[in-house]
Order: sequence, then C-alpha cells, then structure tokens
Amino acid sequence: MIKITLEVSGLREFAEAVENLRKNLPDIIREELTKTGEATKADARITVPVLTGATRDSIYFSVSGFDLTLGAGTPYSPFLEWGTIFMAPRPFMRPAIDRNFPSFLQNINRRFSEALET
Repeated sequence: MIKITLEVSGLREFAEAVENLRKNLPDIIREELTKTGEATKADARITVPVLTGATRDSIYFSVSGFDLTLGAGTPYSPFLEWGTIFMAPRPFMRPAIDRNFPSFLQNINRRFSEALET
C-alpha cells in the first residue's frame, strides 16, 4: 500500500497578501500609468519634428481611472504622425509608446510580485 501525505502551509498569509494586492491594485495601476505617461510624453517631445515647437509643446497625457490617454493638440499633428499623400510620416507618438510600454508591463509585474510577497 502506498500512502502519500501532503501538507499545505502558508495559505492564510497568501490569502492576506492577495487581499492586500486587491486593495492596492487601483493605486498601483494608476501610479504606473502616470509614470508611463510622463516618460512617453518626455520621449515624444524629444523625437517630434520641430519647426515652431507648437506640436512639441502640445503633447500631453492624462490618466482617468485605468485609462492612459496620450496625444498632441495641434491640428496637424496627425499629419506628422501618419503622413499625407504629399508628405511621408514622421512618427513621434507611436515610437515613444513602443519604447515605454514594455517598462509599464515590467513595473506592473514587479509591483504585483512585491505586493504578494509582503
């Protein structure tokens, strides 16, 4: 006859850590969205084509709930980003997002892990 005994310990501590993460999750996500927005805005401001500086100065971000909004406020900024039939695209926002979004995922993962360890 084979007898297997399995002992599980630490469930209470794990449940407390999960509850702590659940309570802090909204704040963690908003903080990381804000950091990512700031970094992406700074990155885009460096790479945007500048003639008058109006588009550079109009780059913005906002965080509302779990939504990060990034943009540029000049009427012609979409033409710079996407191009026209007369002008090649000179993207500045998409590359900035591509460079900064991986850090957001890494930071969220790290923060979740830290919250579960405490």
